[in-house]
Amino acid sequence: MAAPLGDYHRIGLARSALAMAELAAGHVDNAAAALSPMLRLVESADTPPFVPGLSRAMGYLRLAQDRLDDALRWFGRESDLFGDLAPQTLLGLVTARRLSGDSVDAAQLCERALEAGRRLGMPKVIGDALEESAFLAGERAGDLHHEALAIRAEHGLWPDCVRSLEALAALGSEVEAARLSAACARARQEMGLPHTPADSGEERVLELREAIEYARRARGKRGRPSSGWASLTPAEQSVVRLAAEGLSNPEIGSRLYMSRSTVKTHLSHVYAKLGVTNRTELAAVAKRTE
Repeated sequence: MAAPLGDYHRIGLARSALAMAELAAGHVDNAAAALSPMLRLVESADTPPFVPGLSRAMGYLRLAQDRLDDALRWFGRESDLFGDLAPQTLLGLVTARRLSGDSVDAAQLCERALEAGRRLGMPKVIGDALEESAFLAGERAGDLHHEALAIRAEHGLWPDCVRSLEALAALGSEVEAARLSAACARARQEMGLPHTPADSGEERVLELREAIEYARRARGKRGRPSSGWASLTPAEQSVVRLAAEGLSNPEIGSRLYMSRSTVKTHLSHVYAKLGVTNRTELAAVAKRTE
């Protein structure tokens, strides 16, 4: 509808959104074709016009094509304009930096994106930033992937949940990896995402929500002590620190982008694990860990 009017902002926005959808489906050539008219427009202009979403979409296209230098250039173009107001683009820059081997700069950019996502109330950005942090974190990777999974599941970001489960499968036992990989392959097929068949060795492949619960249970069996500060998950520790600062449940939920009921659930688990009964005792425990 915008094309006959020559409304290049709307055309560019629509083509960029189409390209991102094509990339999600694994159709790299289709994504390139969607962006090609806008690319010609921008590259032929003496003063390149700003086209909403174009730089970010071009950055992700170049990532998919393994053209990292071009990806850095395109992500950098929008990041230079908007900085922390465009945390999605910062995250694209993080991925490109990480894949280029610049882990220090990637980690700094990732912290900026995570802080911006929390400040702006963007759960997808928060989950994506935690995932990137996990790829950069080494031994804390599992905790960060689980934290990303919890946020993504709470907000119904199901394609992103698949990515979290795939990352956790790579860190788990052979049985867990097979079961989660099969569930992810099933979810990808059902969502129309790129997929390859996976065999769990079992008759029934888990549905996505079942796989999420399975990953959480498997984590509980493996990892943490049952009580004390070390038993708290990263999300629970974040809730404790904010509660110790005197924030109410709604304020904690707003800061961490959780529902009130999730904050309440975290606190009930924390009280049981730490053996405390009120926020005064909780604050005292939190102070001792600083």
